[in-house]
Amino acid sequence: MRSFLLSLIGIALIELLLTAFAGSESMKKTAHLLCGTAMAVLILSQVMGFDYEVYASALTRSDAQSLWSSETAAETGARLNRRLIEDRCRAYVLDKAKSMGVPLIDASVTLTWSTDGYWYPSSAVLTLPDQQGKSAAMEEVLKSDLGIAPERVEWRAAGED
Repeated sequence: MRSFLLSLIGIALIELLLTAFAGSESMKKTAHLLCGTAMAVLILSQVMGFDYEVYASALTRSDAQSLWSSETAAETGARLNRRLIEDRCRAYVLDKAKSMGVPLIDASVTLTWSTDGYWYPSSAVLTLPDQQGKSAAMEEVLKSDLGIAPERVEWRAAGED
């Protein structure tokens, strides 16, 4: 495409120079005729060499990609929303444990999609330095603040997987 445009510009410049230095009207008309013919040949060569099949295929791929992109964007948004909520719940649990003196090393909260159309915390995995730090009070906080039942809380010692 670039070479095509450069060729068009080149022909136009040649026509400009020829008509500027042409002495008579007949020479100017001849320059216009020659350069106009050159432009017509250049344009026709591009049209004749145009592969309509490749163009149609590329257009179809482009339409399919744009459709896929909009669907993927919605799915990605939902995943990011879920990830954000999980991270906030995790930070909340770690902060609450620290304020209660529960020695948590890590926490993860699993979310479930509700029938009302939102993510809610459904279970948690809490990692302690050893098995001695289990806390009924922490389980009660998870139940009252996040709605996670005590039987849905898994306590692990560091190094357990």
